[in-house]
Amino acid sequence: MLHKLFTGLEKAPVLDRAHRVPASRPKDGERPRFFLCKVHIFQVKEEILKLSRQKGKLVLGGTQIFIFPDYSADLDKRRAAYNEVKAVLRKADVRYGLLYPARLRITFGTGRLLNQGVVYHGLDIGIGMLRVDEAVGNGNALCRDVV
Repeated sequence: MLHKLFTGLEKAPVLDRAHRVPASRPKDGERPRFFLCKVHIFQVKEEILKLSRQKGKLVLGGTQIFIFPDYSADLDKRRAAYNEVKAVLRKADVRYGLLYPARLRITFGTGRLLNQGVVYHGLDIGIGMLRVDEAVGNGNALCRDVV
């Protein structure tokens, strides 16, 4: 399946194991269960992730496929701490990204703000307690030289 999705791979990747996430069978029209794959060679896994980002939308047999890296429960919890802030940024149509391991990068205008992995209470984020509404409004001058 992966070899069909990514023609850039030299040959089909070797998998140590692959299985569906234990859950009840989805009803008609519901999303299928997640499928976990352990790729044998780390570099091949990284190549698959890179190709999936480059290709954008992945479709196989009329079904859209999503590929995500697997994170530890601790790291997943640290990344989830940004959910409230990300919702505000998304609603305000501000471009952002979550960098590995758990750092929030906000890009707006000509500036960038890189949070060093700390989520402040409320919606205060970033270096110098820059507030999200300041970044959305006229915060370009405040953040232009932060990174």
